[in-house]
Amino acid sequence: MERAYMQYFQPKPGYYVGDCMPFYHDGIFHLFYLLDEGHHQGKGGLGGHQWAHCSSRDLVHWKHHPLAVPLEEDWEGSICTGSTFYDKGQYHAFYATRKPDHTQHLSHAVSDDCIKFRKLTPNPFASSLPGFSPKDCRDPFIFKDETGRYNMLVTSKIEQYPLHDRGGCLLRYTSKDLSTWKFEGIFLIPVGGTGWGGIPECPDHFFWKGWYYLLFGIGLQTFYRMSKKPFGPWQRPQVDVLDSHLNAVMKTAPFGKNRRIGVGWIGPRKDNKDSEWMLWGGQTVFREIIQNRDGTLGVRFLKEMIPSGKAVKTSLRRLTSGAKCKGKSVELISKLPKVGRFLRNRRFNTDGSESHPYLEFGNFEIASVELNAAEKLEVAAFENLPMNYNLNCVVRPKKNSYFFGFGLRGSGNYESKFDFNFDCHRNSISLGKETILSTVDLGRPFKLEIILKDDIIDICIDNRQCIINRCHELKGNSLFLACQNGVVRFEKIEIQSLCS
Repeated sequence: MERAYMQYFQPKPGYYVGDCMPFYHDGIFHLFYLLDEGHHQGKGGLGGHQWAHCSSRDLVHWKHHPLAVPLEEDWEGSICTGSTFYDKGQYHAFYATRKPDHTQHLSHAVSDDCIKFRKLTPNPFASSLPGFSPKDCRDPFIFKDETGRYNMLVTSKIEQYPLHDRGGCLLRYTSKDLSTWKFEGIFLIPVGGTGWGGIPECPDHFFWKGWYYLLFGIGLQTFYRMSKKPFGPWQRPQVDVLDSHLNAVMKTAPFGKNRRIGVGWIGPRKDNKDSEWMLWGGQTVFREIIQNRDGTLGVRFLKEMIPSGKAVKTSLRRLTSGAKCKGKSVELISKLPKVGRFLRNRRFNTDGSESHPYLEFGNFEIASVELNAAEKLEVAAFENLPMNYNLNCVVRPKKNSYFFGFGLRGSGNYESKFDFNFDCHRNSISLGKETILSTVDLGRPFKLEIILKDDIIDICIDNRQCIINRCHELKGNSLFLACQNGVVRFEKIEIQSLCS
């Protein structure tokens, strides 16, 4: 079975994508993920997870395989997050097993074809050490260092830490044969919040273009550190998150010669209410990882997974006197041809280039909006938009502007909307109640892409920073453009209706 579109993928109804574990070998990108039922409520709340598996050579066409690591014994309450490692002709799956008493233990399985894995004995092969929480021993990540030693990072928690309930940490083990492991000590104590919110989960460690990187999740949000050495000391960049916390525990894998792909998941909010918390397990979120000149990381949309679309007929009007609009009642047409559902006919090389690049077609008019809001709020609106669409534009703010942004799923005269805002003074970007610090200079022009797909709102800023959220409740068909105490021009606005 092949699927032409894996962005925002969800298995059959009632099942969800949990923690993602991408892996690349021999030209194939593998995505292992925890198959979830009922938002972590399987097996009486233990999770009941199993490793599901799909793979692709081009990130466009995917094969779905049988369960890679299934539940087979009564004592296995959940097959938890881990990592895949290839060595000497064999594939190794390291993972944690949660027992009915909620303790967590480390397990190991092997495969000759990366499809069917066989669990090794003893199973489990390791448990938490004295002084560390037996309910926090999970997420083993394997890598080989410069000396040829195998290293394993494990999520843990120090039981008697000097600061109250803040002992979440990563431990490091080493091995010469992937079977016998020696404890080397505490690898990192990030000292986040208390309880579960302070434990670094799902670690990812890799070397890329002269830097070593360490990724981990705290409260589901993905953080990272960087170093010139494999074991630190670790630098904390000024903006140390890779997305909002709704792109949960993103892990990465190489793809092709010099690319790196990150995969996380986004869950629905409780009771489908925008004010509630995110439930565990949902749909995939793919990102392309980029490296900035100073070594810091960013993320952008994966070009192989940007959905195709078709022309949109919309009206554009100003709601206030300080709004200047060009392109009233225009038909905004994408530069992408009509190729059917979600890039089905596109072919990509592993470096991201297209094997058969598209030709632009037809004549199209591009809209622009200028908002001059020196002392007040100025607003313009695109109206009669479809539920699912993709917007591209260039944002050109005037220096020292205070605030500008969008109202998504809008209704009335700026009556209700889902806010997507840029706060230039705080250098922050917010989407609903999700806020991240900007790595983009908000006083200079930048490109912007917005995807609205059902209740998912996914945004890429300047091809190097992303933010994602859910909008369950608002269903309006207007898109508001707004500015307060500043001047901003939205140029080259293109809107396309997503193919269903």
